[in-house]
Amino acid sequence: MTKDRKIALGVDIGGSHITAAAVRLDQFEIIPGTSVNRKIDNKATKEAVLEAWGGTIREVLETRIPPLGLGRAGITGIGIAMPGPFDYPNGIAMFEGNNKYECLYEVDVRKPLSELVNMPVEKLHFFNDASSFVVGAAIQQKVLHKRTLGLTLGTGFGAAFLVDSLPAIKGAHIPENGCLWDKGFKDGIADDFFSTRWFVRKYEEATGKTCSGVREMVASGHASTHRIFEEFVENLAAFLTPYLEKFEAQALLVGGNISRSHHLFVEALRASLGVPQGLQIEIVEDTENCNMLGASHLMKLDYWKQQSALKAFF
Repeated sequence: MTKDRKIALGVDIGGSHITAAAVRLDQFEIIPGTSVNRKIDNKATKEAVLEAWGGTIREVLETRIPPLGLGRAGITGIGIAMPGPFDYPNGIAMFEGNNKYECLYEVDVRKPLSELVNMPVEKLHFFNDASSFVVGAAIQQKVLHKRTLGLTLGTGFGAAFLVDSLPAIKGAHIPENGCLWDKGFKDGIADDFFSTRWFVRKYEEATGKTCSGVREMVASGHASTHRIFEEFVENLAAFLTPYLEKFEAQALLVGGNISRSHHLFVEALRASLGVPQGLQIEIVEDTENCNMLGASHLMKLDYWKQQSALKAFF
């Protein structure tokens, strides 16, 4: 019976959305019918953002899991995949200068969120969204045993390095904190070139028109779209190559909203990186589910207790 199995809540918080669902930990699967998704205004007030997050989790707790014969007491914990910068072990938001959730800068998110969802603070666990993604996607793609780099391409540029089945945040072959978004590239940092805003800017430069994101750009059918993706792949290959070589990567998993347009870039990426680097490259479209599954899995493993040295946030 479901009530005899270990159930957690998996939560994926993105730059403009939140998704929450019940996760069956023994089978590594999201329980059908328990998922709730909401759009979030990341420029709203602190109270509004926290209430939107808490309200989504409450909806799962109050309307989706009771039919399973479970209440709050039957939930082993809540694993939350969260974008950075964030102090994950302590649950403190560090969003500043990155155009999202800046109302939460230096806010202890764990305490008010636990009150909003009526769950003990010790049951709320936060993990980097890219780290959560690479774990969930690696299990799904059956590459958990390989040295794997996971990328999430969307509002921001997420990355995580998987070693011995866990996200690695330190080591001679790992960049600082296992992140790539803040590493230098050309005249800026990687996040400037491998996120939605780069595509929006390039499209406006080429057409004189604005678009809301990659999906709208692709739907426009403008001739510049293919060239923009060509430049994107050229930049991504140039940026990733030294990291992949140093890491001795065996697999590259790509998720995020931009990955949904993979028909415009994946073969070029395989030609630029897959063949030269000997990489298995896979597109993973169900990023949110992978994030929720990965965060739940890391929570189950009590991941942060295994990390002896960690920068305050990343």
